[in-house]
Amino acid sequence: MRLSPEHILKALGLPLICLAMFGLAGGHLAVFQAVAWGQMLWSYSQDTGSFMAGAEKTFSGKYPCSMCRKVAEQTQKEQKAPAIFKVDKQLEVYVVLAALSVRQPAGRDVTYFLSDFLFSTRREAPPVPVPIAAV
Repeated sequence: MRLSPEHILKALGLPLICLAMFGLAGGHLAVFQAVAWGQMLWSYSQDTGSFMAGAEKTFSGKYPCSMCRKVAEQTQKEQKAPAIFKVDKQLEVYVVLAALSVRQPAGRDVTYFLSDFLFSTRREAPPVPVPIAAV
């Protein structure tokens, strides 16, 4: 069975877009910071002999590890530097041509199942008199 380009794009497109947005939002720095906190919590808890003292030392901000310093430095760099890029006119033409060549998905006629018997009244009358067991 040979996979078509549409199947490959559907299978890889959304995860790649999510990964790109995660990176653009600074998610990689959050992951590094979480790893650094985990390592610090483990190390400081072992040094002090208490989990609570290790957590206090980890999250106080007074004893950052080297990874925490690098994450803070990178965060400051990203906040200072605006995202500037040069647009190439040739690339713009290719993007427009590629967008024009993409086929629109075929429309489907979707009908919803609504049957009369779901919302209709009873066909037979209830038993008279009402049975005692039903009361």
